[in-house]
Amino acid sequence: MESLERRKGNQRVNRFGTQEKLREQLKPRLTLGLLLLAGVVCVSTGALFARMSSTDPLTTAAYRMTFALVLVFPFGVRKLGTEWSSIPLRQLLLTFSAGGFLALHFAAWIYSLDYTSVANSVCLVTTSSLWTGLIALVFLRKKPSSPLFWIACFLGLIGVGKVDILRLKETRVLTMTRCDTC
Repeated sequence: MESLERRKGNQRVNRFGTQEKLREQLKPRLTLGLLLLAGVVCVSTGALFARMSSTDPLTTAAYRMTFALVLVFPFGVRKLGTEWSSIPLRQLLLTFSAGGFLALHFAAWIYSLDYTSVANSVCLVTTSSLWTGLIALVFLRKKPSSPLFWIACFLGLIGVGKVDILRLKETRVLTMTRCDTC
């Protein structure tokens, strides 16, 4: 510790400078880490809350988007307030159509919770990165920026397959048990 720290007056000095400077540098990281943790918790529990909802899937999707809008809107307005008029009309139309497709995605995904388990639904919906990469490759002739993308997609498919196989085994065991008791 002596090699990294030395005394300067009454303050400890390390490779970052004083402890106050270190705190200033770590504050944004801590804030971002907490925001990331909150985001992961919200996304991870979204399917469970959608499944437990007593309203129809379109209403659930609308509530989800409304709550997200309330949380994100203040930050977006501050940033876009001055830039809104400089955005080309084509970009605005593409942005709003992307929002429409996102709404369609959420509606279809929440409807899927009525027909399959939360685990299957989440596994299928998280393959969207794979489909995005494949569609970009086939229709737009764009290759992913890194070969690690395909490795990640392959590992993701292995995970989805594993969940599906475990689910299938569980279903067979339950079915066999039910048939044995008939």
